[in-house]
Formats: sequence, structure tokens, C-alpha cells
Amino acid sequence: QLGLVMRGVAHLQATVPAGMAEIIVGDDASPDCDCRDWFAGGGLRVFRNDQNLGYGGNCNALAERAAGDYLAFVNSDAFARPGWAEAVLACFAAHPEAGIVGPKLLFPNGRLQSAGGLYDARKGPYHRHLGEVADQRCVNIEEPVSWITGAVMVTPVALFRQLGGFDAAYQRGYFEDVDYCERVKQGGHQVWYCPNAEF
Repeated sequence: QLGLVMRGVAHLQATVPAGMAEIIVGDDASPDCDCRDWFAGGGLRVFRNDQNLGYGGNCNALAERAAGDYLAFVNSDAFARPGWAEAVLACFAAHPEAGIVGPKLLFPNGRLQSAGGLYDARKGPYHRHLGEVADQRCVNIEEPVSWITGAVMVTPVALFRQLGGFDAAYQRGYFEDVDYCERVKQGGHQVWYCPNAEF
């Protein structure tokens, strides 16, 4: 797991222009190691929780420490590709009603992992175009979607704090992203998929 974190952080460092953002690593009381030892002196901010807070709780704790205008939550196994940050910011600028922007997520084989989410007939959330090829036109349109996965999600800091962040009751790391998207929409904002940003 630590190898994934280190690789993910390296991709962020390589793809975020200097001075655009700070990178914060959150160690959610990992029993295997202390990330502070591994990232000391690396130009990062690293925090370790005294106890495991779960995905939502850990993200909320990190959000309270963050500066800037936007939060980008990135899972340890999501590897950023060049231009993603600029594309996300351009999407926010083009759509002032956006409260969340999410990128195109790819499996290691290049197939789609997520192009934003919708709901099925039973109101269950699902990833659009899961496993399909990534270069088809239908997944390369910037457009509103029902929800964005928390694997990589960008949202304004002020909005996240206003809504109380993720609901930490979803302790296993499932559906707090969908819940947050629904609360964002209830507040009059939209959720946007940005295919020009890739992970």
C-alpha cells in the first residue's frame, strides 16, 4: 500500500505546476508504517491520525488543514496524467454552477474505470461506460453527471466546509462520495465530468 501512495504522490508532484497547489498526505493511523517517516523533507505536508477515521473522516480532517480555493481528493491508487489540474480548473471557470468536477479514470489497461456516474432504474449508482474504450466520443464530452467517484474528486473548499464535508458514517469508504454529490446538487450546484483531466 505504501508503494501505491508513493507512486501516486510522485505523479501528483510531476503533473501539478509549481506553485499551483499544495499536496497533503493523510495517514489514517496505518498499522503498517508511519507515512511521516517516508515523506519527511519531501516538500509535502503529511499528517497521521491518532486513530482510524475511515475514508470520509480522514478526508474531512485533511480538508480542515488545507489552504487554497479547491480540494482535490485523490486515492492512493489513482495516478495523475499531465494537464489534469489545468483541465479541472478550466471546467470550473467555464461552468460557474459547478460544485464538483471529476476526471476520466482509467484502468491500467487503458479501459474506462469511470466517466462520471448515473443511477439505474432502482436508483442504484453505477459508473458510466465501465470497461469500455476511452477514445470513443460519448466519453469525451464535458457534461453534467449524477455523481463523481471519490477516487478523484475536486470541489471548492468553501462549499465542502459549508456542507460539513463527507458523512463519516460511511466508514468503509463507499457512498460518501455519492451522498456528497447529492447534497451539492440540493444546494443548487451541479456535478461535472471533465474528460480532459485523466487519471
